[in-house]
Amino acid sequence: LNVEFLIESASSLSVESNSIDTVVSTYALCSIPEPQKTLHEIKRVLKDDGVFIFSEHGLSPNKRVSFIQNITDFFYPKIAGGCHTNRNIEQLISDSGFQFLDLNNIYLPGTQKFLGYNYWGKAKVSSYQQLILPVYTLLGYLLGQNAHLELSYAVDFHNREHF
Repeated sequence: LNVEFLIESASSLSVESNSIDTVVSTYALCSIPEPQKTLHEIKRVLKDDGVFIFSEHGLSPNKRVSFIQNITDFFYPKIAGGCHTNRNIEQLISDSGFQFLDLNNIYLPGTQKFLGYNYWGKAKVSSYQQLILPVYTLLGYLLGQNAHLELSYAVDFHNREHF
């Protein structure tokens, strides 16, 4: 088993694209300043059959609890190491081009509900992303290394039957 621990920013990994079998994230997406950028990096480094394993806390589906999470967000990150309890982890992951293999949710026993709503599971890069990203990478190469290629497409990542 070859394991390498890297101490660096998750939003800019020094790892080659398509080179990692498994990425594990535990209670990090709530505190990372740019979670979408980090998830893009995870997607970039995972092999085509790679798996993203996560355990995170975040936005509750309960309206009362999410109301508290949203109104406390202006100060809670300042006293809790940058933690945003109102991030919708499921949406962040799916909007970043991942397909869930397994997704579970629960309020952790013994925690305050505004802190204790947890998501855990496994995801992989969605089939759509695996097909389309190499095309855009090639286009970026053909346009030149410094070219900025902005992409827009509408895909319902929440409808998992398409993937």
